[in-house]
Amino acid sequence: MKKEGINLSLYDFLDENDSISTMDKNDDHSLFTFFCWNIANPSLKRARKQATWLRKQSADVFVLTECKHSEGCNFLEKYFKNFGHYVFFSKPEKNEYGVMISNYSPTQPDGMNGSPLSAS
Repeated sequence: MKKEGINLSLYDFLDENDSISTMDKNDDHSLFTFFCWNIANPSLKRARKQATWLRKQSADVFVLTECKHSEGCNFLEKYFKNFGHYVFFSKPEKNEYGVMISNYSPTQPDGMNGSPLSAS
């Protein structure tokens, strides 16, 4: 299966008459990238491979879907925290799937203390 990617920014969705007063299109600090991946509730062995591969990617925010409260997903959470990422993982109950969001930031995101998604 061939994998394809596309780079989009907020500006790709604007009409000619739209404006964004808080962002400068030429300011690299105003844009960030997301990487979304269905990790399919990996085993511990596969999660280790996924973690190594993800660390080489240049995205600012990783959104990992089909996460369960499992050994593989718990490993990914701890792995990213170990590298200074803020990780939000709801750890779904029973056989449900959830989402893990990971980003690297030198400061704690505003309003995230005590968040129900925070995995303390």
